[in-house]
Amino acid sequence: MDFSLALENLNWSAVVVAAVVSILWGMLWYSPAVAGNEWMKASGLKKKDLESTNMTMMAVMVVMAFVSATVLGLVLIGVKGVVDGMFDAAFIGSGIAVTTLVTMYGFGKRRKKLLVIDALFVVTSYAMMGLVFGLLAS
Repeated sequence: MDFSLALENLNWSAVVVAAVVSILWGMLWYSPAVAGNEWMKASGLKKKDLESTNMTMMAVMVVMAFVSATVLGLVLIGVKGVVDGMFDAAFIGSGIAVTTLVTMYGFGKRRKKLLVIDALFVVTSYAMMGLVFGLLAS
């Protein structure tokens, strides 16, 4: 793949929307309303531990969301439709990110419940970004 040509053809509006969707989904997913309480328990964190999250880490999270959306957008150039976008992106998230998590969590002796929560976030986040690329495909 010629990445310079692909970057020229990338739908940057879709990248921005996909990154924002991923960030918003992460905020919801890790909130007490969805998986936040179980995630905190499984990771050994308390609410007060999360209150001290610094702005640098938040900035890193935003940059990483844009990097993920950009790379996913490059891979999904030419995707047609919401279903293909969601499926392809979820497949990519499962095949790359989740397999990496499984390896890292396994060697790190991290709890399986934490792996399941984080892996489900990755797959659903990628699927939502794929939905955006499928909707906004040019």
